[in-house]
Amino acid sequence: RQIKFHKSGTNVSTSASSSNARQIKFRNNPTSPQEKTLECFTTEIVKYSLPTVSSTDSGKFGGALGAVGGASGISSNNAENVDDNSTDCSICMSSLAEESPYQTEEAVSRDLVGNVSLVRCRHEYHTSCVLQLLATQSSSFSCPNCHSIHGVRTGTQPVGGEMKVSHPMNMSLPGHRGSGTFKIQYSFPPGVQGPEHPNPGRPYNLIGFPRVAYIPDTSEGKKVISLLQVAFDRRLVFTVATSSSTGISDCVVWNDIHHKTEMHNTYGHGYPDPKYLDNVTMELASFGVTEP
Repeated sequence: RQIKFHKSGTNVSTSASSSNARQIKFRNNPTSPQEKTLECFTTEIVKYSLPTVSSTDSGKFGGALGAVGGASGISSNNAENVDDNSTDCSICMSSLAEESPYQTEEAVSRDLVGNVSLVRCRHEYHTSCVLQLLATQSSSFSCPNCHSIHGVRTGTQPVGGEMKVSHPMNMSLPGHRGSGTFKIQYSFPPGVQGPEHPNPGRPYNLIGFPRVAYIPDTSEGKKVISLLQVAFDRRLVFTVATSSSTGISDCVVWNDIHHKTEMHNTYGHGYPDPKYLDNVTMELASFGVTEP
């Protein structure tokens, strides 16, 4: 809701159109997964501009402003108060002072109106534009500006897979002398693609499974294994696509979280690699996996 304050003598006037309704219904009672995610990971923005108040008028004017603010329901507990110098929404490229082109009557009926600030990064967008980000995945979205993940991101890895981590082997990886080695094994049962895959109902190809990877038995390595387990449980480690190495379609393939599939660098997928644990930790963070 946009509220303008104007000083004329000691009188205060407000103007607020019905198009500037507050975000009440979906925040008090979210009825869909998208609304729940939006309510949890955004803050309503209430834009207003304050007049310049002289010291002689501050008492009277402050009381009037307090009365107007109370009547309008503006509260710092559930909304951000920001000035009226609006910027553009980088989703629709329209001004935040204008209505989103994605605004619908249905959204208005649920008070999905106005603008929001994302809780993790504070970037601002139209409410209806953020709702578009939740169209394909209702539980999370990525900020278009900084790519920070809001919510719990899940992937398209086939269901029913298994990630096994062996007890540390009594051998060291190159670059990790004196440390044992964990062996991770990934496997999947035969199955068909789901609605989230390229060809629903068609069997997926399991080429090269079970697949293995190696992690040093160090404190950093143990943390990476814990993060990989979270990513696997969220179906982020693999996906179904065309294999880049064989050109065969409908394959279960790696999903941009790199693994060391060799102990030694015979084919360029092993050790030593002093930056690997840091790099894979950053890759996991890009998927929203930051805590075991």
